[in-house]
Amino acid sequence: LLWICSFIFCLFPGEVLVIGSNLPIIAAPGDDVILPCHLAPMFDVQGLTVEWSKPDLKPDPSDRLSRVEYVHLYRDRKEVPDMKMASYFRRTELFMDAMKHGNISLKILNVSEEDNGRYRCFIPKLRSTVKAAIVELVVGEKICFGDVCGSKLKVIQTLLKPQQQRRRCKLQILRTRLQQMVRKQSNSSLRHPCLGFSVAGLIVYFCCHHLHRTVSKKETNK
Repeated sequence: LLWICSFIFCLFPGEVLVIGSNLPIIAAPGDDVILPCHLAPMFDVQGLTVEWSKPDLKPDPSDRLSRVEYVHLYRDRKEVPDMKMASYFRRTELFMDAMKHGNISLKILNVSEEDNGRYRCFIPKLRSTVKAAIVELVVGEKICFGDVCGSKLKVIQTLLKPQQQRRRCKLQILRTRLQQMVRKQSNSSLRHPCLGFSVAGLIVYFCCHHLHRTVSKKETNK
């Protein structure tokens, strides 16, 4: 994620960007969740409009008066409940004190499987090329395995943590070796900082991705 953000900043130098999460947010029914979204570099958004919606929901084409309602709408420094989807009434909130630091993450209370899907955080009047970001929420059946309780995906992730830690160590070793190789070639013909960074980053990414798949297959076969 850090490499992706750095690459985006390289493509859009000097701009304030809206950044979500490249990983799904996993929860069990009844959980309170936070859909992460922020601006980078840090930017005060208290005076701007912030829209949270479900982009896969479209208005009824047969109804001319229909409109896409919001999961959460912040305008004129306050929430606008009149344009909110009924199923999210009194269940969503922004972190008002953190908005001055560019935090526009959305908290959803008491989630259910009906809340599954993609969410879009959008600042329409932001002077930027990247005004929106997507965050996916996955709400699954709640199970317990020993002392570990939560959604099926969360329980599996918790039980697999030792394997993941060993995998991360192997990936970190390879990443360090590749970075050393890239530094040795820093005096090559690629002089443009963005171009050089992106090529080096791609080398590291694809090699680590290959090792990740190889290690995963070996652990699965065991």
